[in-house]
Amino acid sequence: MGNRLFHEFAWLPMVLFCLLALSTPAGADTAGYLARATGSVTIDGNPATRGDQFIVGNAVETGDRSLAVLKFTDSESLLLRQNSRLLVEAFHFDRENPGQNTSVKELVRGGMRAITGAIGKQNREQVQYKTPYATIGIRGTEFLASLVSEQLFLRVDEGTISFAGQAGDSQEISAGETVILSADGALLFTGEEAEERARQAGAFSGLNEVELPRQSASPFDWGSWYSGSTPAERPSESALSTTFAMAGIVADGLPALQQQLDIPVQPDVVLNPDFQDIGGAGVIRGQLVWNTEADLDLHLQVPGGGHVSFANRIVNFDSATAELDHDNLGGQIDVAPDLRVENIVVTGTSIPDGSYQFHVNYFGGSGTQNPLVTVTGDAGATRAEYSPVLTAPGQNSDFYIVDVNQGTATYGSQPAR
Repeated sequence: MGNRLFHEFAWLPMVLFCLLALSTPAGADTAGYLARATGSVTIDGNPATRGDQFIVGNAVETGDRSLAVLKFTDSESLLLRQNSRLLVEAFHFDRENPGQNTSVKELVRGGMRAITGAIGKQNREQVQYKTPYATIGIRGTEFLASLVSEQLFLRVDEGTISFAGQAGDSQEISAGETVILSADGALLFTGEEAEERARQAGAFSGLNEVELPRQSASPFDWGSWYSGSTPAERPSESALSTTFAMAGIVADGLPALQQQLDIPVQPDVVLNPDFQDIGGAGVIRGQLVWNTEADLDLHLQVPGGGHVSFANRIVNFDSATAELDHDNLGGQIDVAPDLRVENIVVTGTSIPDGSYQFHVNYFGGSGTQNPLVTVTGDAGATRAEYSPVLTAPGQNSDFYIVDVNQGTATYGSQPAR
C-alpha cells in the first residue's frame, strides 16, 4: 500500500504530545505517547487510546486482535502486536545532554518491532531491550522480536543487533538475518532453517502489516514553529480547530496556544492510517477491515438519502457515484494472513458537499468483533480511523461521519440510530 506524506497536519502528534505533557506527574520522565491503539490496549491496566501518554515504569499491553504503536520522545517507533506486554523500565532523553540519555524496555510477552530513535543513534550503548531469555542491544537498527513457545525469535531488517543470554556470551546479527534462541539464551537456529521455523510458528505475524513513522532526527530538533517554514507550510487556525475537534480536545485562543508551545514542524511523517490496497480510491472512501469469519457489512448514506450496501451496491447522485466496489462475506481472505476487506468509494466530476455517513453492521457470525474502519473525504490527504466493538449479530456501529465542504473534510461520529 502506498503511504501518503503531507504537510498540513504534520505537526499533529507534537500538538497532542505537548498538551498531554502538561498533565504529566511531577518528577516523572515522560517516555512517549500512543501513536495508534487498535482494539484492547491498556497502560498499567487502564484502557488507553491514541494520544495517551506513558511514563517510566508503565506497562503497555495489547489484547486479542489488538495492536499499539508507541512513539517515544527521542522519535523511536515501536509496534506491539496482539497479546503483548512491554514494560518501560527506564527512559530519559535530553538533547542538550546526550551522555545522560538511556532507554531500557522489557518485552514480557508477545512480539514487537522497533525503529531506533535519537538515543540509539547518539548513545547506543545505553539502549537495551530485555526479554525473559536474552538482552538485546542495538547498532542503529530496525528489528523484530517475538516470544513463542519458550523461544525468542529475532530478525533484523536494518542495521545490527547484539544479544546475550543467561550465559552472558554476546553475539551479533545483521540486516536480513533471523535467529532463534532457547529459554536459556542459547542459539538454536540460524539462516534458512530459522526463517522457516519462524514462518511456521507465525513468530513475526502482524509485525510488518503496519507502517511505522520514521524521521532522521529527534522531535526536539525539528526547529521552532516559524523557523525555516513558509506561510504555506504553517497550519492554519481552522486546520488546528479541526484537528483539536477530531482529537476530542476543546481549546480556545489557538494562536496563543501555538505561541506558548512553540510547536515544531515535522515535514515527513506518516500521521494517518493507510488503507489496505483493496478496492478503489475515490475522493470519499470508507474501508472496513477485520480478521474473523464473521459477516460484517460496510454501509454508506450519502447526502440526499441514498444508501450504499451489499443490497444496493451503486448509488448515483448529482454528478457523483457511490459504489461498494469490494464486498466480503467473511470467508475470503483479501490480505494475508487473515484480513477481510470491504471498500466503498465516491467518485465523479464534482463531489457534492454534505454529510457522508459510514457505519458497520454485524450481519452474521458469532463472538465479539473489533474491526477497523478508515475513512477519508479528500482523496486520502487526511484520514480518520475508528475501531468499533460489536458483540452480537444485528448490531450496528456508530455512524462515522465525513463532512465535506468545498473540498475540505472534517470527521466525527455519532451513536447509531
